[in-house]
Amino acid sequence: MPEAKVEKGYLILIAEWSQTNPNFTLTFSLTPRYLTPHPYSNQDIVALARGPIVYCVEDADNRWVNDHFKSLLLDIQGKIEEVTSDNEIISEPFVGLKLHHAASFLRIQDSTPPALGLDDIREESSQHVKELNFIPYALRANRGGNGQMRVGIRRKR
Repeated sequence: MPEAKVEKGYLILIAEWSQTNPNFTLTFSLTPRYLTPHPYSNQDIVALARGPIVYCVEDADNRWVNDHFKSLLLDIQGKIEEVTSDNEIISEPFVGLKLHHAASFLRIQDSTPPALGLDDIREESSQHVKELNFIPYALRANRGGNGQMRVGIRRKR
């Protein structure tokens, strides 16, 4: 497809080419990957995507969560596993993503002051998550749970 070009991450097809080629196939990688916001956003978070699909964590698959994943730390060295799932509520199979031993928690105590220093924010607890399950964002809130969900998770340093 010589008439196509990529600009700012978008595939641009020339109108004349798509008129003369109304049927075509696009092939692209669906390899799971980590995404981070632009550094100017000052958000030290990470998200997961597979091809063009953005994923989220939801309490329906991670029953241990009780704080909307706010204290979760994600290690981007963790290996991403693709898992085909079938759910009776949506009656369609989908590909979920699973991380093993790649998440932990911030150490937050009842006596933690409302304003924290940078060193306090990064202190990690000894508690780790054995398995963290992600689903396509489009499926969130359609499979039960208490509505606790997150796309961007604080990155472990």
